[in-house]
Amino acid sequence: MFHLEESGYKFLEQYGIWSKIDYQDISYSDGDYEEQRLAKIIASAHDLSIFSSELRNQCVDWQTLYHLSSQRGNILRPFQDKLKGRVLEIGAGCGAITRFLGENGGQILALEGSQRRASIASSRTRDLDNITVLAERFDDFQTEDKFDAITLIGVLEYASMFSSAEYAAAAMLDKIREFLKPDGYLFIAIENQLGLKYFAGTPEDHLDKVMYGIEGRYKLGEPETYGKVTIERLLNSSGYQTVEFLAPYPDYKMPSSIVTERGCKVREFDAGAFAWQTVSADPQLPHELNFSLTDAWPVIFKNSLGMDLANSFLIAATASDVPGLDANILAYHYSTQRKLAYAKETIFSLDNGAISIRYEKFANTAESQHEGYSCELIKNPAYYCGTPLSLKFVTLFTSNGWTVDAAVNLVTEYLEYLKSFLAKDGVVGPINQTIPGKFIDALPQNIILDAEGHANLFDCEWCAAQPIETGHLLFRALILLMQQSSRIMQPALQPELTRKAFILEVMHQSGFTVNEADLERFNAKEVAFQQQVTGLDRSFLGNWRPDELLAGGESTNHSEVRLYFKAGEASFIQQHSLSRKTQMDRPLLHSFSVAGKTNEPLYLRLDPSEGSGWILLNNLTVKNQQGKVLWSSDDASGDFINLSRVGTLNKGGVYYSSSNDPQIIVPVAFT
Repeated sequence: MFHLEESGYKFLEQYGIWSKIDYQDISYSDGDYEEQRLAKIIASAHDLSIFSSELRNQCVDWQTLYHLSSQRGNILRPFQDKLKGRVLEIGAGCGAITRFLGENGGQILALEGSQRRASIASSRTRDLDNITVLAERFDDFQTEDKFDAITLIGVLEYASMFSSAEYAAAAMLDKIREFLKPDGYLFIAIENQLGLKYFAGTPEDHLDKVMYGIEGRYKLGEPETYGKVTIERLLNSSGYQTVEFLAPYPDYKMPSSIVTERGCKVREFDAGAFAWQTVSADPQLPHELNFSLTDAWPVIFKNSLGMDLANSFLIAATASDVPGLDANILAYHYSTQRKLAYAKETIFSLDNGAISIRYEKFANTAESQHEGYSCELIKNPAYYCGTPLSLKFVTLFTSNGWTVDAAVNLVTEYLEYLKSFLAKDGVVGPINQTIPGKFIDALPQNIILDAEGHANLFDCEWCAAQPIETGHLLFRALILLMQQSSRIMQPALQPELTRKAFILEVMHQSGFTVNEADLERFNAKEVAFQQQVTGLDRSFLGNWRPDELLAGGESTNHSEVRLYFKAGEASFIQQHSLSRKTQMDRPLLHSFSVAGKTNEPLYLRLDPSEGSGWILLNNLTVKNQQGKVLWSSDDASGDFINLSRVGTLNKGGVYYSSSNDPQIIVPVAFT
């Protein structure tokens, strides 16, 4: 496939990779434990595919999500037709993008500087015969092969860390061009130095420092990102004649939507919706921001700054004058957090002056006839220009001093629109009844209000096999609206309102006679629905956090203390934890009871807060059932992560956390 032996490389069968016998790894790793854990997960998996429910059920933290999520490959889907020839992947990591490239076809040479990560990538693709994994530094890599495409996904920013060249990024781009065929393409994914979320207070991704990139504080030998103008000049100076930018949202790591430059410019196309609707889906956003990204994105796009301030870029560059993208394409949207049978691509384009929508399923697999819900893509769907009804809700929730009565007014408006849709279908009568199952997707985010105020229902792809309760539909709508609102402010006069109390009050005022048991019943139905769609375990879906405060971020004085427990070499995950709400200036005296498995060591981690700031800790102890103290914070042992002790008061130790994720790892295994 590739002439690696001629360049001095040998195949190391025990690792499933090619390398030089005396190869020295680059010093890049997610950590020994994390990579060993990932290697075990992949080695024991039966289904290694992109849409593997088996692997997606292992996504319990950022590291596993980053390497195993079905969303990772979305970043290259707009150019999948350009990736079917000979492809060089630079920086394969642990194989998430490698897997996508392999399933897409073509002959793939995956280059990775870490031998261990290369072996994990090989393991992830062990059932594909079109992939060769090579452990080698890019600076030292030589080959006579020429490639149709080369990918740099999250790699260019590290150029100066692994190169001795004075201008490392330019040297890397120059060398890559030598490996490309004259009409070949380079695909780059990289954070935008001037991304809006970094202005909002998100730390720089690689150095974890707020405003570090914005203020241009990069030093020689550090990772470095670039703004749009700078990186375009860099590419042009390296001989890439044609450079196209796309904006992935929420960013390139887990993109669900990708907007083109033309999509950002067409006034009749609401490209901003892809940005604001994905804010809450960004797992790396801090708990508190300087401003609401959800509110800011529509303003950014109205002022034609959507591409310049995108959180990250997808770039297609070539030395030829032939663009890699159809000029009519406005945006792509990917529904890939699903089983393969339901996964789809939505393509928005401007054809003959009109915006059109095209749906494409990723597989022809049919769902079981015994499933409770069916999915059918709409043929020739219309594009409606206007305001999503959901934006009205989100704007309300992010406003200071909003009221529950105002939310009820919006729900009333929503229900009136729902009545009109039902009437067109021949369904009349009281709204608090059962309605046809085809309306399970008649949600505020699927209702567009045009310039004349007319409501248009779109993208209703799901249908329940049985009639549904309108109460279930409203519960579903409210849960999704709260999820979509990245920062809910305190409602006026009701700062202690919980999510459950809010839903109950809104539903009661909207004419629904429901109680807590009804909400749990609605949630059980929703969990069953999501299990069918996603293939995820109930533990990922069942907790709608009914007793949590509705408001979050700066709008509340509350926080949370959470105790994690795990057995053996398992990971700390939220499904195996206990929590307790805390309030500023009020001491919390509480004990957690945890039962371990017989003959299996139990490990503990305490997160004393879910935000940054001052924390007073006193008398943290671990006791057995007989009351014997097995560990105490007074022993001065344990790993205090993101916590610095700054003094002592009568009531205990004073600590400061500059992070939203302070942790105390108890250094004892309990049996």
